[in-house]
Amino acid sequence: MAPPAHRQGRARTVSGRAAVSGGPGRPHDAAGGHAAPAEAFAADAQVLEEKSGQPAVVAYHRAGRAEIVKFWWPRRSRLGRLGRLPGRRQRAFLAASRILAEAGVPGPEILAAGRHGAARWVSYVHRPGRTLRQAVADGSPPPPETLAAFLLALHEAGIYFRALNLGNVLETADGSGLALIDVGGLRRHRRALSVRRRARNLAAFLTHARDIEALLGSYGQAVVSAYAAGLGDDRARFNGRLRGRITAMIRVRRRRRARRRAPPLVIERLPEGW
Repeated sequence: MAPPAHRQGRARTVSGRAAVSGGPGRPHDAAGGHAAPAEAFAADAQVLEEKSGQPAVVAYHRAGRAEIVKFWWPRRSRLGRLGRLPGRRQRAFLAASRILAEAGVPGPEILAAGRHGAARWVSYVHRPGRTLRQAVADGSPPPPETLAAFLLALHEAGIYFRALNLGNVLETADGSGLALIDVGGLRRHRRALSVRRRARNLAAFLTHARDIEALLGSYGQAVVSAYAAGLGDDRARFNGRLRGRITAMIRVRRRRRARRRAPPLVIERLPEGW
């Protein structure tokens, strides 16, 4: 089975892996929970993402349809104590998917959810396409106005997505537009986001370590310009707040990377023209 387009290059087969409780083809149903789809453990299923040696995202076919199953495993701190439990992360993903559906924003189309040994899982319909990170790398991202309109729609609906980055926005293969994937960390406010929250969300988006070079360049500037044009009288206030937030975010990310002795950011200060 060919891996979904938005995760190509990272696929590995599940067959023979002992990391999944119950083994390939024998999903374990613990404590009365719903077992993960058996097809996710078939020989032709593919692990698209791993975390700490455990399969995190698996692609498979079921009844002639391409599906994805996402697993959450218990985390442990450096001292060996259990950290954030998988049930909370699963519930956050399900809640975020419902929020997007209610707001009319394309996101994961949930099929089922349950427990698998110590893990929690959610299955959803695979939406063919490529991430915007891949689109930028290919040199053919969507028009800036398209991305700006998508971000505006999110914020007008009161949606603040903490994990907003080019890798979590999908350009659908059928040309229907953009969609969100991996939607944990999403919150909906009662009304459209304030200028302050918009600037904060977009500053984090623009300065993501893997995307900062593209988004603080001409493409990102065009996206921000189109976004700000949709704010009417708040445009100038938004632009001022955004510049301040970008500068602050770059400073924070630079310090964090220095503490971890990670390579420096490609861009370490706000470029001229912003």
